[in-house]
Amino acid sequence: MKFWDHSKDIERERARYDLASAQDNPSNSNYSGEGYIHFPAQHIPPFEKYYSWIEEEIVNVTDVLEIGAGTGQHTRPVVTPLTRVTALDISTKSLDVLLGKFTNSVMTIVGNVEELPFPDSSFDLIISCGVLSYGDPYKVDREILRTLRPGGTFIFIDSLNHNPIFKLNRWIRFLRGSRSLSTVLRVPKMARIEKLSQSFDDSRYFFFGKWIWMHQILSSFLNPKSAMRIYNSIEDSFGPDKYSFKIVVMLKGRKL
Repeated sequence: MKFWDHSKDIERERARYDLASAQDNPSNSNYSGEGYIHFPAQHIPPFEKYYSWIEEEIVNVTDVLEIGAGTGQHTRPVVTPLTRVTALDISTKSLDVLLGKFTNSVMTIVGNVEELPFPDSSFDLIISCGVLSYGDPYKVDREILRTLRPGGTFIFIDSLNHNPIFKLNRWIRFLRGSRSLSTVLRVPKMARIEKLSQSFDDSRYFFFGKWIWMHQILSSFLNPKSAMRIYNSIEDSFGPDKYSFKIVVMLKGRKL
């Protein structure tokens, strides 16, 4: 017997993103803009890698799916004159904002990442930013593989669930009501990612942020440049990759 109701968590997340969509609307005075340009400098590198890998692949594809697209904050790299882009999310209000940004350039679908409403082998490229914990891992991975064409590519950025400090922080956020239990329990681990990569001919990993929490401590008594320099030195020198805060993955060549 399950000790939590996943379906209720889905509704909580839908309501949370419906509310958040208002903040990412260009008509709102608090609009934060697209992409990662307004992120703190220490958090930018994984998103730069994510965008660069998408831009590397986008010249070779036609049909693109973004799962968990939200308000389209990370959609722009796949919108080109030669691509047909589909954006899927559980939040209708978020997708309405996305359409306002990409009028006539993106088709939107309200749906769940556990049951993608598309035929088999529909897409050349699937992208995902922080979405893999928003569904049952087996179902989400199965649906990604099912809807990706042979030879296709899956690019994603997500958190990892090995570092005890980051795990503790997620549980604290859950207890404070800012995360659902499902998303805490389903943050990806390397075993899941490595199993998924077995369905592809080639895989690339970019790990980031084993010691990202130290940057805030250093910044409390050092100037920004010194804090960043020392943080980068520590980041490059200590700790296993699986303890990273973020991972960016490109899986190429979906096997038959």
